[in-house]
Amino acid sequence: YLILKNRGDSPLMFTLKLANHAPDSDLPITVKVSDGLSVREGIFSDELRDMLRIPLNPVEPGEERIIRIKADKAWWPQGADRRKLGIRVFLD
Repeated sequence: YLILKNRGDSPLMFTLKLANHAPDSDLPITVKVSDGLSVREGIFSDELRDMLRIPLNPVEPGEERIIRIKADKAWWPQGADRRKLGIRVFLD
């Protein structure tokens, strides 16, 4: 989840950038992004595996918005590293 708060005087416009470093055997991965106003979906496939860009609805002055990001898969790295990994999230 992300919480976006607009304390300024003009609308905030963001693009959500999602990165994927899963092994090929875990592809495709579907990601859904919901902000309470709309639901958007992106798919990491073999051809498009590095970065998805999903524009978010503007956050008006004085408002806040909760962004829910959900992927249909997680994965574990090879070897002794047993962390459960997922999609990396950036705001642009």
